[in-house]
Amino acid sequence: MMMLLKRALRRQGGSTGGSMARRWLSSQAGSGASQRVFASMNVFKQNASFSVRFRPPTLRPGKYNNSYLQLARPGGVVFEFAPSLAGSRGYDWQQKEYFSISPAEIGELLCLKGDEMAEFSHDPNVNTPDMAGQVVKTLTIRPGKNETRSFDVTVTNAKEDSRVDISVPLTRGEFKVLKSLLNNSLPHMYAWGLVVDPIYEDAQPHHGGAAGAGGAGGASGGAGGGSDGFWSDPSSSGSL
Repeated sequence: MMMLLKRALRRQGGSTGGSMARRWLSSQAGSGASQRVFASMNVFKQNASFSVRFRPPTLRPGKYNNSYLQLARPGGVVFEFAPSLAGSRGYDWQQKEYFSISPAEIGELLCLKGDEMAEFSHDPNVNTPDMAGQVVKTLTIRPGKNETRSFDVTVTNAKEDSRVDISVPLTRGEFKVLKSLLNNSLPHMYAWGLVVDPIYEDAQPHHGGAAGAGGAGGASGGAGGGSDGFWSDPSSSGSL
């Protein structure tokens, strides 16, 4: 399967972006560095930190003699929120919350104008009948003055009777950068990048169990592809 993916990538090896990435990765490999790439946008504020990470798509073998790969599940983006520590300049990473947004939700975010607001709600346990509805995660994007935006995540747990609220303000420039990253990531969420601009030379197709589906945002288990997928992160265990 690995050879199948590499052949598909090399057929399109003429792209400038892909060639540059491969040359850089090769140079790093010579120094013993890992060829896996973890890219993120990080924003650190007084009350909380905010990180944005790309979640690549999941691929599976084609139906006919495993001669090709096809999209099993689109990728997305994971927002990570961590509250600040009381009386300290650091952040409480043990209390961080994740919120995974789908390509369609990203489209809604990119369409925001002026004083428009967006809100997305996920049930991380929607596919588990005896746990569905116990935990609800809500992401609210509120407009502010001078084109600023506030990203607010709320996590309510009915079983534990608890509620977590974390809010991070983004400046006009930070929001502009975020939108640019999201807009340019969309084709790769559907694996178009593997066809027209391949850079994931050592990417591995997912061939394990079926990935969980968390409704509109893909909020259930398998969100990160697991250890045999493209990307692994604590958020991949669910609760997105």
